[in-house]
Formats: sequence, structure tokens, C-alpha cells
Amino acid sequence: MASKKLCLSMLAGAVVGGIVALTDKEVRYELKNKWQDGKELIQNPSTIVTKARTKIEEVNGFVDRQTDQILNIFEQVEGTLSRFSDDDVIDVGSNEKE
Repeated sequence: MASKKLCLSMLAGAVVGGIVALTDKEVRYELKNKWQDGKELIQNPSTIVTKARTKIEEVNGFVDRQTDQILNIFEQVEGTLSRFSDDDVIDVGSNEKE
């Protein structure tokens, strides 16, 4: 019985909260826009697929560019490190080659 009252109270609170929120003009405007977006997606489900595909292609392009930059950095570090051989150990304390 107590859980039934709790559920009804929560539902009543949600309804009252929704009504109070709708008194704000900005909230009503946002709700209207979201409702129309939802209707458009229901009427044209291929739009979801097209938007998702476009976003995935953008992300793939971004990842490819970042991977290329990281590989370039590794190549630069490798080139810098290859200038030093095992025989050219520098003692940092005396600034002389051993």
C-alpha cells in the first residue's frame, strides 16, 4: 500500500512540476521545438540514419587526422633520438662526452 502511495505521489509531483515548468515561455518554446523535431524524425526515419552516418564520418575524419599527427610526432621523436648513439652518452654533471 505504501509503495502505491509513493508511486502516485511521484506521478502527481511530476505532473505538477511539468505544469509549473510550462509557465516559462522559454521552456514552452524548447518543448515545441523538440516536439516538432520528434515528429519529423517519426515521419522521416531515414533522417536519423543520414545524420548518424554524417556524424560518424566526421568523427572518423577527426580520428584519422589525429592519428596522422601522433605518428608524425613519434617520427620526429624517433629522428631526434636516433641522432644520439649509445657511444655519445653525455654526463649532465660535467657537460663532457665520455
